[in-house]
Amino acid sequence: MKRRKQEAGQALVETALVMPMLLTMLTAILTLGHLFASQLVVTNASREGARGGALGQSTATITQTIQQQLDAANLGETVTVTVEGEGDPSGSAITVIVSYPLVPIVPVPGLPNPFPLEATTIMRIE
Repeated sequence: MKRRKQEAGQALVETALVMPMLLTMLTAILTLGHLFASQLVVTNASREGARGGALGQSTATITQTIQQQLDAANLGETVTVTVEGEGDPSGSAITVIVSYPLVPIVPVPGLPNPFPLEATTIMRIE
């Protein structure tokens, strides 16, 4: 009977030693997952804006399209949109650069806070 109590105490101590590492790894995985998902949203918004620019939309419309994409993913607060080549003749390139400073849910040591996300898309004007 005495031996079972000691084993239960040993399991409790082992759990107490391992739990902080497991929680740290879980938090890091969730934070990096949020970072990658946000990068995908920024990249997609850049593509949507460039596609609009390739079809002849104005910079204001391109920016609005990008803002809507980011708002749908709850990322649209402080975004910077740069459009190069708007109004150029057909066959030339339009470049759309979207920059977004992502503030991680939980700061990760070694990563900047806010983490700069950027996507550049170049398309041919039709």
